[in-house]
Amino acid sequence: MSEQQQPSHADIVARVRDLDRAFEAHKMDAAEFWGEVRQANHDVAKTLSVIGTQVERIEEKVLAYDRLRDKILGAITATAVLLGALWWTTKDALAKVFGVTP
Repeated sequence: MSEQQQPSHADIVARVRDLDRAFEAHKMDAAEFWGEVRQANHDVAKTLSVIGTQVERIEEKVLAYDRLRDKILGAITATAVLLGALWWTTKDALAKVFGVTP
């Protein structure tokens, strides 16, 4: 076909059919792509949910360990205070028993 010659009706119809087939193929590709995107979004949401659950469990464990540490430190402090009080109240009596003057 030369530059000056107009396309025939059959050429135009054939070109429109080619464009229509290409458009339909594009619509199918786009639908497939969006299906994959929706599935990927679903997978990401599921993964984030699992991660959130794991973070909550870790936070609970950290809180439990903090409470246990506080109890242990409290017990150590109470024991030290008790030993100090015991020493303070019995040192004079022990000194007399062993014949040592304070």
